[in-house]
Amino acid sequence: MTTLVSRTAKDRIRNVPGPDRPLRSGKKRKTISGMACPRCGAEAIYRYGRTKAGHTRYLCQVCRRQFTLNAPVWLSAAERPACPACGLPMHVYMRQRTLTRFRCSDYPNCRTFLKRTGKEG
Repeated sequence: MTTLVSRTAKDRIRNVPGPDRPLRSGKKRKTISGMACPRCGAEAIYRYGRTKAGHTRYLCQVCRRQFTLNAPVWLSAAERPACPACGLPMHVYMRQRTLTRFRCSDYPNCRTFLKRTGKEG
């Protein structure tokens, strides 16, 4: 008894990836030189699109972490100003190019705001 195999099935069998054929065909990504992953320190970094704000997003191929350069620095509770009305630490409410606005962490009970200009905030 002979088995009939369709032409498309033969093509699929012929195109199975093996030691001499790559797993995927298409455009190869280039690694970014001189850059390391902030989590694992690996240098296998690729561009991975853009953020909503327009910053370039990168992807680490080792730990799969996505990151951007020059991301806003998060302030610890000790670095944030204290609320002048109640004394609790304030949260970053809004960041602009040269201005940072803080809001009391007890909001809406305490509605105090504070503005900082320059690199400090």
